[in-house]
Amino acid sequence: MKSEQTAKKQQKRIPWWLTIIGAITTYNVFTYLLPTLNPANQALKDLFQLGPGVAPVLTIPFLLLSAKQLYDTELPPEKRQNKDPDET
Repeated sequence: MKSEQTAKKQQKRIPWWLTIIGAITTYNVFTYLLPTLNPANQALKDLFQLGPGVAPVLTIPFLLLSAKQLYDTELPPEKRQNKDPDET
């Protein structure tokens, strides 16, 4: 029963590399795209100018999530196959 629940959790997860792509996209949008936009509303324009300052803050959670997902998908040492023939 537990293995079925674990399998369902594994199916619902997005791959770790997609969160890396999300982090890169978020950083680039907030750093390069938003400051170049020229909205008519001055408050929105000022908000867009804050983009480069908050880009790292918004990107770090994506990177932490990808590290967690990569760590969770790593096989435990007892399930790994030894690829080095010299080890005994």
